[in-house]
Amino acid sequence: MTTKRAQSQGKWKLWLLTLTPFRIVLLYAAVGCLWIAFSDAALTALVSDVNLITMISMVKGWLYVTVTAAMLFLLIRRGEASLRASEEKFRMLAETVAAAIFIYKDSTFLYVNSAGRRLTGYTEDELLRMNFQDVVHPDHRDLVRERGAARLWGESLPPRYEFKILTKGGEERWVDFTSGVIEFEGSLAGLGTAYDVTEHKKLEAQLRQSQKIEAVGLLAGGVAHDFNNILTAIIGYGNLVKMKLSEGDKLRSHVDQILASADRAAHLTHGLLAFSRKQILVPRPVDANEIIHNVGKLLARLIGEDVELKLSLCHSGVTVLADSGQIEQVLMNLATNARDAMPHGGVLAITTERSLMDEAFIAMHGYGKVGAYALITVSDTGAGMDQRTQDRIFEPFFTTKELGKGTGLGLSIVYGIIKQHDGFIAVYSEPGQGTSFKICLPLLTSAANERPRTAQPEAVKGGSETVLVAEDNDLVRDLTVSVLTEAGYSVITAADGEEAIRTFEANQDHVRLLLLDAIMPRKNGREVYEAICRIRPGVKTLFMSGYAADILEKELIPDQGVSFISKPVSPAALLKKIRETLDN
Repeated sequence: MTTKRAQSQGKWKLWLLTLTPFRIVLLYAAVGCLWIAFSDAALTALVSDVNLITMISMVKGWLYVTVTAAMLFLLIRRGEASLRASEEKFRMLAETVAAAIFIYKDSTFLYVNSAGRRLTGYTEDELLRMNFQDVVHPDHRDLVRERGAARLWGESLPPRYEFKILTKGGEERWVDFTSGVIEFEGSLAGLGTAYDVTEHKKLEAQLRQSQKIEAVGLLAGGVAHDFNNILTAIIGYGNLVKMKLSEGDKLRSHVDQILASADRAAHLTHGLLAFSRKQILVPRPVDANEIIHNVGKLLARLIGEDVELKLSLCHSGVTVLADSGQIEQVLMNLATNARDAMPHGGVLAITTERSLMDEAFIAMHGYGKVGAYALITVSDTGAGMDQRTQDRIFEPFFTTKELGKGTGLGLSIVYGIIKQHDGFIAVYSEPGQGTSFKICLPLLTSAANERPRTAQPEAVKGGSETVLVAEDNDLVRDLTVSVLTEAGYSVITAADGEEAIRTFEANQDHVRLLLLDAIMPRKNGREVYEAICRIRPGVKTLFMSGYAADILEKELIPDQGVSFISKPVSPAALLKKIRETLDN
């Protein structure tokens, strides 16, 4: 018993010695409550002096007031502690979720989590000085403003919708946004959660485009087959009539016009069949270089004297299983488009090389199938195209030419022929910078097996140097960073030309190689290179572009001191070229 009493006394002593403000108020409240509970009748029985009783009653009243205040203080402190704990849990949760979280009042940001800062590209201090509308894309600001006003007026609207934002770097990103209301720091505020669905939107657009082209292709193929039967009859009976007419008969010229028109219609249906991939092919093993050599003289006459034709064909074999006539038609159609894009002359360049598509290549460029390919690049220095035109370039009957000057079938026929050969075609273009078409045709298995051992992934050599990557395409930049980082390099990035120069100035003692996209906003690759050379002459540089080097060399690629690699490029080929540039 003595031991238990001693332990109990020790606990009370420890409790008294470690009194906190909270414990002092609690002790005071307990004593006050005991005193208040002491009844006035008991007090009168113990004390006979009326004045003393009156004074004690006043003290009890004062104690009642102070004890009540003390209890309220305890409740407030306990509530504040609970609120702080709740807010801490909220912040911990908000900083770890993948969704961007925005809390705002009167459109002014009160809180943005780390995912929101990554999505917008702004720092926390910058966002807290900004308005919600500042990060919304100008095309969608009216939509967001109208929805906010409608909610204020009590209209029932779905809380979830999509719109575009504009990042600090000027990039457009689609977000799936859900709006709501939350109590934040003692008052009601707007709560928005956003998921970046940009890549999902791109995939949806690609799927819709593919489905649209497939549907039109099926329709075109069916119409072409039926129309060919009609044309067969027209041409057949027309020739029978022509045979019955004498050489001097006036009707003979009319029949000739009918037959010529029927022949043009036959070419049109031939194109429709090629687009719908129902054209009969006669494939055989053929060297892509041989096809280009055979059609070269015809291309030179087609493009005219003011357009220079440059051929740069690889020395190793690029044997594919193809219908030579169909591939020649592809080259003719592309050359015709290039000529029309260069009314005042220019350069048409055709190059070939062997390319290996792997999973990383497919992830970087969004198309392809693992395997070895012959890569044919057809580039021009013409007017180029904006992104909207590129998105529709392979659609049948889509044309940018004047009415009557084009059917809009040329590139859709090219697309159909390449797809029928199990190949892929991609376009790279910018207004005023020309256009490059990249055609990938599967190499024959025997040819693919002849690839040198050095092309295997295990032969690729990495490094530890610091590389400055300047690339305005987010997907290409992010994957390039991943490839270089995996190979051991330290990577610094820039999204445009001016940022590349600023980044180099801040890290010039560490950067050993510039990996520059030839065409970027806010200073192109050459302008960046020349500006950096004024800071540190002779810095090693590798230019990268979807255009052929022959197209870029006059204006955007310096003559000496730099290397060049053409997109699309596999990670292995990129690492090999970087290592060669650093070691040279």
